[in-house]
Amino acid sequence: MTSDSIMIFVSIWKNYLFSITKSFLFLLIAIWKSFWWFILTLFFGLLQIWFIAGEDFFRTTNLYPFEKFVTDGALLFFSVTVISSLTMDYIIFSRGIFSWKKNGYTIFTFVIFPGAILGICIYLFGLCYPIPIEELDIDAIFQAEMTIFIVTFVYAMIIKSLAFFKDKRCAKCST
Repeated sequence: MTSDSIMIFVSIWKNYLFSITKSFLFLLIAIWKSFWWFILTLFFGLLQIWFIAGEDFFRTTNLYPFEKFVTDGALLFFSVTVISSLTMDYIIFSRGIFSWKKNGYTIFTFVIFPGAILGICIYLFGLCYPIPIEELDIDAIFQAEMTIFIVTFVYAMIIKSLAFFKDKRCAKCST
């Protein structure tokens, strides 16, 4: 190998390494933005719960029991709202960010998965609605709601991170 070929190799490797590093940093920025998007959505989406919790904190009696929080389905409605808004964002606004091809990934991500979550939420809320609180297994229902909430968080993080990462404006505003 000559020194010229070594210099060419080093130059190519350096450009490749910078490209990978730049993509990785854009991905981290996209994940960070997605996380804050979810936190702010959580804050405003569950504002009535924060208000009730804050009000109960200053009172001597706890007027809003945990069982009522679970059976009212606030986390279910929040999850349905987040997933449906991400689906609508995809359908209406995502030209150039997500592929519009009707492949298995797109159908699962934006049709089957949101439909399944919606169906599970409707079933779970319908299960809680007609039955008195005393007859319900609150712990099992709360675990199911938290599972749906965590799945919603992961789904939102993936979809929003990909959207922010693929959006050219994200790369421009972060540098």
